[in-house]
Amino acid sequence: MNFLRIILFLFFSFCFGLLGGIWAQASLLPYMAVHQPFQDWGLIRSWNEKTIVVREVQREVIDGREGLERAVADVQKGIVAIQSSKGTRAIQGSGFIYASEGLILTLASIVPQGYAPVVYRENREFSASEVQVLKRDATSNLALLKINQTDLPTFRLAEKEDVKLGMSVFLLGAKIQSGQVQYRVDEGIIQQITPDTFIPTITAPILAGSALFDVQGRILGLTETTSQGNFHIIPVDRLREFLQPR
Repeated sequence: MNFLRIILFLFFSFCFGLLGGIWAQASLLPYMAVHQPFQDWGLIRSWNEKTIVVREVQREVIDGREGLERAVADVQKGIVAIQSSKGTRAIQGSGFIYASEGLILTLASIVPQGYAPVVYRENREFSASEVQVLKRDATSNLALLKINQTDLPTFRLAEKEDVKLGMSVFLLGAKIQSGQVQYRVDEGIIQQITPDTFIPTITAPILAGSALFDVQGRILGLTETTSQGNFHIIPVDRLREFLQPR
């Protein structure tokens, strides 16, 4: 009987201790943390420091998400949808405004020779007669268009050295669907840098001509897609090379 009493005593002591610890953590310590003179106790100071660290980490995660949302909102007005037609055939893709005078950078494969491109920016349509193909290069797969609109928002082109392994990036493109401009955004990080390009951790179907941005809203590259659904980033240094006057 004595042995059984000891076992029961230890069991109930453990249960009461566990419940007391939970109560102290949930109610007593938070109360003591905001009332004097308990705040000066070493145990309470230590508990407060641990609580603050957790809150700071949570705030950084929230700020990162808000930063991405702000970056997308800032650059969205400079993204255009493009549809090129030749008879019954049509090609869709995206591009971005390079200069405020109406210059747009896109893929040559979106505006091939013999096709009439129509550009859509926000709720405005620029017909084929309002769009000029100023430059087209099949080797680099880049093309420069001009629309009849000025004072447009533009982007800063990043430097090649700005691209870092692990940095946060996002793709933003636009297309025409049911007569409306529809935007698509995908986010990731730079997971690999090669001598010719860099590879982000984005695997979703990509819209050809989508622009790759960092979270500061700088252009890092332009995406081209393959018939197999894969995509390749044309890096910013290739964009600069194409845009150089010849």
